[in-house]
Amino acid sequence: MSQTKAQRKTIQDASLVLLLWAILWWASGSFWVAGVVVLGGSMLFAARARINLHRYVETRDESLLPFMDGLESDIAYQIQKSDRLSASHQQQVMNRLGHIEAALAAVDRGFILVGENNYLRWWNASAEKFLTLNETRDLGRPLDNYLRDPAFEVLLGDISRTVQVVAPSPSDPSKTLEFSVFPHDAHGKAVIIRDITRVKQLEKTRSDFAGNVSHELKTPITVIKGYAETLVSMDEALPAPVQKAIHQIGQQADRMQDIVEDLLWLNRLENTRLEDPTPLNIKAMLTSAAQDAQELAQALEKTIVTEVIADDAWQLNGNHKEMLTAVRNLTVNAVRYGQSGVQITLSWEVTDSHALLTIADTGPGIPRADLPRLTERFYRVDQGRARATGGTGLGLAIVKHVMDRHNGRLRIKSKLGSGSQFICRFPLNQVKPAALPDITASTAKGSASAEAEAAPAGPDAT
Repeated sequence: MSQTKAQRKTIQDASLVLLLWAILWWASGSFWVAGVVVLGGSMLFAARARINLHRYVETRDESLLPFMDGLESDIAYQIQKSDRLSASHQQQVMNRLGHIEAALAAVDRGFILVGENNYLRWWNASAEKFLTLNETRDLGRPLDNYLRDPAFEVLLGDISRTVQVVAPSPSDPSKTLEFSVFPHDAHGKAVIIRDITRVKQLEKTRSDFAGNVSHELKTPITVIKGYAETLVSMDEALPAPVQKAIHQIGQQADRMQDIVEDLLWLNRLENTRLEDPTPLNIKAMLTSAAQDAQELAQALEKTIVTEVIADDAWQLNGNHKEMLTAVRNLTVNAVRYGQSGVQITLSWEVTDSHALLTIADTGPGIPRADLPRLTERFYRVDQGRARATGGTGLGLAIVKHVMDRHNGRLRIKSKLGSGSQFICRFPLNQVKPAALPDITASTAKGSASAEAEAAPAGPDAT
C-alpha cells in the first residue's frame, strides 16, 4: 500500500467513524451512548490493527496489510519499503560477488582465504586443482594438512607482511609452485598460488646454457691470454702501436676470464644446494673485507675510511667462501664507484627478530629508478663509468643468490648524493652464539631499525 493510499484510507476511516457516531446518536437519542459505542469499536479496531502490525513485523505476511489502518498502516508501509530496498541491495551485492567469484575461477592462480588457526574458509578452482581440495570434505579443515613440507612453516605461523615460499606442489612434485601469503583481516590470511614450473624450466635452461658456454670459453680465453703475456714479454722489440694493442688484448682477456669465472660461480650457486654450513665469525670476515678494500683503494690511488662495527658473540651458519665473496663484492663496489675519501662502514648486529649485515658508504648514491633492477645480470647504472672502473656486472647477482642460499634477503637503500646501504637480513635460525655453537639463538640483543625490512633488490658489483 502506498503512502498516499494509506493517508486517503485514514481520512475515509475517520469520516466513517463520524458518520457512524451520528447515526447511532440519531437512533439511540443519546449522545453519550453513541460516543461509547463508537469509541469502543474504534479501540477494538485499533487493537486488531496493532496485533496485525506485530504479526507482520514477525512474519512479513503481506496479506495482513489490508487489516491495518492509520499509524499502523504507515509503519507497515515503511517496513515494506525498507525490506524492498534491502532485498535490492542484497541482490546487487550477490551479483557482484558472483562476478568476482566467476573472475577468480577463470584465472590460473589459486586464491585461498584462511581464518584463525589456518582453517580453510574459501578457495577458487585453481587452488582446488593445485591442492586437490574438496569443498564438502575440506572446508573448515586446517591448511597445515595440505602443506607438510618444512618450507611452508613460515607461511603457517603468524605473519605481519607478505611472505613468499617456492616449493614443489603437494599434489604433483613435478610442478613448482610459488605461495604468497599476506594478512587478510584480524586473524586471517590470504594465500595466492602461482604455477612457476615453466619459469623454473626456462631459468634452468638459461643457467645450463650460460654454464656450458662459460666452460667452452675457458680454453680459448686461456690461450689468448697466454699468447698475450708472451708478447708482452717482447715489448721492447715491438713498435709502440703493437705494444698498445697487445696490452689491450691482455686486459680484455683478463676481463673475459673474470666474466666466465663469475658466470660459472653463478651457475653453481643456482644449481647446487648449500651443504654442511658451519658457524662463521662475521666480525673477522668484515675485518678481512675492510683490509681488502683498503688495498684496492691504494691500487686505484684513492683514500678511503673503513669502520667495522660487529659483535663477535654471534656467528652465522653458512658457507665461508660464499659469504666472504658476497661481502667483498659489496665493499669493492663501494671503493670502485665511490670518490676518494669515501667512508665505508661494515656492521653486524643481531636483534630480537633477525640478524643484519650492512655495508654502508658515503658515495655518490644510486638513482631510485635503478634500484629494482640492480641485481639483474650485467645491469649497470652508468655503462661507460662501470666499464672504466672494471667489474663484470655480475657481482650483485652473486650477492643475491648467496643471500637466497642462506635464507637471507638483500635490500638496498640509496639516495643520490647521500650514499648507499646494502642490508643483508637473516632469520634468527641462521644465527648461533659463538660460545654455544650447538644451541640456536632464540633471543638476541639490540633493537631492529624500522627501515631494515628485507626486500629483493641490489646494485651491481664486481
